[in-house]
Amino acid sequence: MRPLSFPVLLTIFLTLFIPFNLVYPADPPAGQVFSQGPVTAEVIKAKINEVESNVALDKSAKAQLTNRYRMVLSNLEMVRSNAMAADEFLKAMKTATKQAKNIRKKLEQEKKSASVVTLNITKGTPLPEIEKLLLLEEANLAAIQAGLSDLKEQLVNMLNRPEVVQKRLIQAKERQKQIADEIKMPAPKSETSQEKEVRNWMLVTEELALRAEIKMLGSEMLSQPMRIELLKAQLEQNEWEIKPIEERTRKFQEKVNELHIAIAEKTQVEAQVAQQLAKGKHSLVQMMAEKN
Repeated sequence: MRPLSFPVLLTIFLTLFIPFNLVYPADPPAGQVFSQGPVTAEVIKAKINEVESNVALDKSAKAQLTNRYRMVLSNLEMVRSNAMAADEFLKAMKTATKQAKNIRKKLEQEKKSASVVTLNITKGTPLPEIEKLLLLEEANLAAIQAGLSDLKEQLVNMLNRPEVVQKRLIQAKERQKQIADEIKMPAPKSETSQEKEVRNWMLVTEELALRAEIKMLGSEMLSQPMRIELLKAQLEQNEWEIKPIEERTRKFQEKVNELHIAIAEKTQVEAQVAQQLAKGKHSLVQMMAEKN
């Protein structure tokens, strides 16, 4: 399926998010879902304790009720986490563009004041010390490369999100309709009042979680252009910062190779001199010189 354009996707979002009236009040403000939802987490935890301490219930009934109460808790947690995520997206919509501009402004200044990459060593710096510095640069380079790769992957995922969100919004709306139908259905005759209550809470809190998710997805799409701009600025920053590290790593490697060659040549010359000096001497001394 070809992903829909951003404006079309937002239209779908607004169409899907029609207030869905069940048995709880209008959407609570972010951070207050536990106190204004159909039931609170504290009530559900108390219910779980009540079930676990009820000696009249058999093990199977306790397990079934407990699992359902825990599903209600999970739904309430989803409401909370989705509300928090929506707040973060809305915050990004207000701040990401400014952050991107600040990054690019700082980057422009760094480019203007950039100098030639040099190594903080002297002619007398021993080889082991240079090799140690090379290892540090290589580790730093690997860390920056990993961060750069992660940012690129985030950008690809973000660009593909509209299609994913489009599908999820449709699924959420379909599930909302199913929940509405399930709530209208009469309770089974064998169901106790407690079982009926927890079943209703499960459905109501699931729909509340769907509402929060739809809002969160809408906030995500509204903030996507700003967040993409920030991500691109961060990529530009990392790509610039990695250049001097790559250059230092290359120069350290060349210096290490140069010193290794120099040491090998020196060793060879010393061995040849020793061999020449050993000529005419005892055969054992000459053999050892040749071996060296």
